[in-house]
Amino acid sequence: MKLILTAETGAAQSRVTYVRLIGMQLRLWQLWRDAAGGHLEALVQMAIGVINGDKVTRGVSEASLRNMVNPMPVEMMTKCNLSSIAAATGINRETVRRIVNRLIVEGRLVRSNDGAINFAPGWTQGTLALCLGQDQLTEFSRTANLLLRDGVFSWEK
Repeated sequence: MKLILTAETGAAQSRVTYVRLIGMQLRLWQLWRDAAGGHLEALVQMAIGVINGDKVTRGVSEASLRNMVNPMPVEMMTKCNLSSIAAATGINRETVRRIVNRLIVEGRLVRSNDGAINFAPGWTQGTLALCLGQDQLTEFSRTANLLLRDGVFSWEK
């Protein structure tokens, strides 16, 4: 089955849809800020996760690499650097550098000799990262179910 947008109902329910989606975004954002220790720290870590994991979303053949409990080999990650983080977040490169350096000192991030920035080994397998992922998925599911109930989404048969 495929979840589809019901355009007519979506337009008729635009205010309800807007409130539900913005509410979900705010709750997801709060989860990230709490886990990351602040607004800019959250943006930087979100960008690193997306940049590093880009290849996984494009079809990694190894099923084990789709699960965060299994470490991703560095050679399989898309290279992430200060410029790519700044471009992804809209944060000034110098500010990104300061945040990354602080997160390295805190043990959340590591920088390789070629300047690539990654999460510290084992960090994405830790309780905080795994709970954050589960909490976000729960929030997304809750909002999707509400939009199904509202008739904005339906199941394609």
